[in-house]
Amino acid sequence: MEIMTFSIVVLLVIVGVIFIVRLHKIEKKKNRELLTNIATELNATIDFGDWKTQPIFRGKTGDNVYEITFHVVSTGKSQIKYLDIKTPFESTDLHLCIRRYGSGSKILNKLGMGKQIETGDSAFDSAVKIKGEPESRLQALAYDWTFKDAALNLIKRNFSVDFKPPFAVASKVYSKKKDMVSQILQADIKHLIDLSNICR
Repeated sequence: MEIMTFSIVVLLVIVGVIFIVRLHKIEKKKNRELLTNIATELNATIDFGDWKTQPIFRGKTGDNVYEITFHVVSTGKSQIKYLDIKTPFESTDLHLCIRRYGSGSKILNKLGMGKQIETGDSAFDSAVKIKGEPESRLQALAYDWTFKDAALNLIKRNFSVDFKPPFAVASKVYSKKKDMVSQILQADIKHLIDLSNICR
């Protein structure tokens, strides 16, 4: 009786493992098809790499090239996947970061720490934090409407943006449902490239 019970448990474990492996293969195939379709709609190429690497999209908008990549950050008990959009950025002096303006930023500003560039646009300043150097260039950007529009659109999509030559990178926590839509990605790419061109 005990041998029969043990055999049944082993059989159930084997069936369970086979079922999980099949589900993983089906999900992987669906994901590959989704990414391939997105690449086609973006008129981009995609490199799936191997089991150790994440897919990379490479494309071009006008004269501007870009990459869409993914990276995973381990938080100990879990892993967070990020979506990154990257475009070349050549500047000899400008370093810039754009973040969502939150309660932490307000506290730091009141303490005289983490100061941001004020644009005079209260709606923009309450949503977007701009930091970097040199301050003279940032002040000029702060009054550029096209710069503020592109920055605000990326912030609304929960991107953080960093301009550190030779690249400008927009990064956010990845959501397949919200991010893997070609029209949305096209808009994200456009906003980052617009920012990059304005900041050159």
